[in-house]
Amino acid sequence: MQLSSRLLRVIFGVCCVGTAGCYEVLPPPHVKTVAAPDELRLINPDEFRVNSDSYPEYVAVSRVEEPPAVFRYRTAPIEPTDSWRVTHRIGERLLIYSEQYEQRQCQYEITQATAPGDVGRIDRHGQCRSAPYLYYLFITADGEVRGWKLLKNPQRVVLARDRRLSPDAEEGTSDGWGRQPLFRRK
Repeated sequence: MQLSSRLLRVIFGVCCVGTAGCYEVLPPPHVKTVAAPDELRLINPDEFRVNSDSYPEYVAVSRVEEPPAVFRYRTAPIEPTDSWRVTHRIGERLLIYSEQYEQRQCQYEITQATAPGDVGRIDRHGQCRSAPYLYYLFITADGEVRGWKLLKNPQRVVLARDRRLSPDAEEGTSDGWGRQPLFRRK
């Protein structure tokens, strides 16, 4: 009898602990809840995505031989032949992206990489695939560069929350762009 009483207590305890996270905690009736602010000010970039067809395309006024590095990553030159499309708008700042530049940057990173597979790979068609980050630029509508922004490649992200990021340009990339405006409408 004593053994079965202890056994029942253990089973009851395991069941209570095992299901503790399974039930949603509801606030009492008539209590309004407010979401806590994100102290890091992280955003989901998909919430700021815009229709690129509603914005002009941009091109560089001239070749940018050595754009500012992003963290420890050197960046490939920006060519006037690269077509940059507006993909996101955060306040008055536009995020622009160029498929031509991304391919060149990825191939540049692959040639500079110390460990294979860290930065992406070239497929059988010569296209760069699986880069961990995509290179975007913050600009004003007048074409003045405000800095780089790296977005995690959606092809390499498992959970949506892993794409959350700061809405600001990458640290140290706002300066060193030379004469502005660097971009003009195509």
